Amino acid sequence: MIPAVFFDPQYRGVLDKLSYGNKGKRQIKRAKLEQMNDETIISFIKKIDNVLMETGHLFLWIDKFHLCQGIQPWINETGLVIVDMIVWDKVRMGMGYRTRKQTEYLLILQKTTH
Repeated sequence: MIPAVFFDPQYRGVLDKLSYGNKGKRQIKRAKLEQMNDETIISFIKKIDNVLMETGHLFLWIDKFHLCQGIQPWINETGLVIVDMIVWDKVRMGMGYRTRKQTEYLLILQKTTH
């Protein structure tokens, strides 16, 4: 059992919402990364839950789209609960659906005790 895991999924939720796909000059580098659908992310998170010790932490990098839409389906069948969040200014503009932000988000989840 391990005390902490950092997970930065290559989710495609915001790309699907924006209909960017993996095309265009802005997305060339992203297109080289294998995108993860919700089922793949859920599978990873369940495996992380299995190897985390009780009271261990998952540090999950997340974008604004998933932060607002919620990640509950990703953690439904695990012992993980959201306990905190870190936000910081990355000093450059990112993607956005209605507005563009220059912040990044790190959700902190903790494995509950039985």
